[in-house]
Amino acid sequence: MRTKGPGCFRICTGGPWLVVYPEGVWYGALTPARFERILQEHLLGGEPVHEWIVAQNDLGKKQP
Repeated sequence: MRTKGPGCFRICTGGPWLVVYPEGVWYGALTPARFERILQEHLLGGEPVHEWIVAQNDLGKKQP
């Protein structure tokens, strides 16, 4: 009997990926330069780098 392994979400082609929680902001095609800007502006400064956001999932939090 043959069993199937885990399914593929096919996101590897857009990677490497960075997901920022709890906001659920997904950044794709990460490079060292992009990471540095995301670190400075989003992680430390609190403002997402909108032009590089690929997806966003608020993780079920209610919006104010």
